[in-house]
Amino acid sequence: MPAQTYAVPPALRWALLQFGSDPAFADDVGTLLEVDQEKFTYALNAARSVPGFLGAQRLRDIFSEHVEDRAADAMVNFATNLSRMRNKTDAAPADLVAGIISTVAASPLAARHAPDEERESSLRQRIAALADIAGVERDAKAATLASATGHVAQKIAIVCDYRPVFSDDKSTIVGLMPLSTLRIEHDGPGDAFEIVLAPAQVNDLLEAVSMAQNKLSVMRGLAEKLERDGVDLPEGWDT
Repeated sequence: MPAQTYAVPPALRWALLQFGSDPAFADDVGTLLEVDQEKFTYALNAARSVPGFLGAQRLRDIFSEHVEDRAADAMVNFATNLSRMRNKTDAAPADLVAGIISTVAASPLAARHAPDEERESSLRQRIAALADIAGVERDAKAATLASATGHVAQKIAIVCDYRPVFSDDKSTIVGLMPLSTLRIEHDGPGDAFEIVLAPAQVNDLLEAVSMAQNKLSVMRGLAEKLERDGVDLPEGWDT
């Protein structure tokens, strides 16, 4: 691939670095370039014709009707990551395409798939096409809105134990205090945080969870009505 001189905007650089460091990135570049052009176009047009939201699984189902499974995976990976980067960094489509091409050039494993201008031009066109699927863009915006008010929880656990209460001279244990530790792993800085809860606070947490479940039940009913009225909803709204 010819040497690249494109200067990646700072806001986009980190997102590209993460995407390019994925072990599947280089293989996806090669797979994307090997897809038959007619099949690629059919798959792309099928995705573009779908109204509403296009999450990764739904998008893969559409692509798989026109291309091999491995090609569908590569196309989904590029389409979803491009939309995610665009929403998180406000990058223009041209910057996204140029940034991906620059990332490919910087990766020896990926660059070997586009060693000349013709292959690079083909890759550029396909990346630009995958960055322009309205349903995927809408789904990425929905995901951004979902995480706009806080970090996304990835794992939740409550650990229960006793804490010793010592005598004034710290020579003996005179009692035990039951405590619970709520640990939430998330996608933000620090990766996780912990909160110690007294037994009464665990009951408060249960009441808050029960209230949230009731609210979600009402919201699911509204969402189902909206779907019947033809309003599309993002994947995972009912989980």
